[in-house]
Amino acid sequence: MIKGIIFDFDGVLIDSEHINVAAATQAFKEFGYELSAEDRKLIPGQHSEDVVSQIMKARGLNLPREALLRRYSEAYGDMWEDMVTVMPHAKETLQVLIDKGVVLGLATNNYRSRVEAFLRQTELGNIFSAIVSGEDVTKRKPDPEVYIKAKSKIGLPDESILAIEDGLVGFTAATGAGLRCAIVLNQYSVGQDFSKADFVFESLADLTSHLTEKKLLDKTS
Repeated sequence: MIKGIIFDFDGVLIDSEHINVAAATQAFKEFGYELSAEDRKLIPGQHSEDVVSQIMKARGLNLPREALLRRYSEAYGDMWEDMVTVMPHAKETLQVLIDKGVVLGLATNNYRSRVEAFLRQTELGNIFSAIVSGEDVTKRKPDPEVYIKAKSKIGLPDESILAIEDGLVGFTAATGAGLRCAIVLNQYSVGQDFSKADFVFESLADLTSHLTEKKLLDKTS
């Protein structure tokens, strides 16, 4: 029985991974490096600091890291308001889970302010019993710290909690924290190996339909 669900944010509740990719591409280009297709595959699910560190190390780049990070952050912020959207079925999914008495948490590499903006946009209020952001941990995903802290705040046994992720970075973090994990695919995660995931869904609507149909939620009426 699932009594608690911890959601990832980017790529699961908000359609924002393309912003992360676009901001990184723009920032690196301004500093003289064109990201390759392989470079861009490293970006979804990751914080800007980790993206910059990984790409610079992998490509042997000698760029001014702090200045690059500032430009990356500025570009991301500039694009956010115009480009971010709520993922299809996100609001309805959260409302279904609330109605069924499921305890909700959120574990993200993003900033808390972005989460708060999402909650204002969807008018869902204070629905999360636990919010752990990239600002709350010393090591971000794929390290499990964000999920370890989120599940501690929820206070339920591991076996009654399900994590919802969209890519291998988050999947590694969730399972590293000892949690079951369902994957909701998007354009960046299609084709990745999720053979060890507990569930794989095409959309949030498929997720809630499956959990309800199989009577896996704590409250089914």
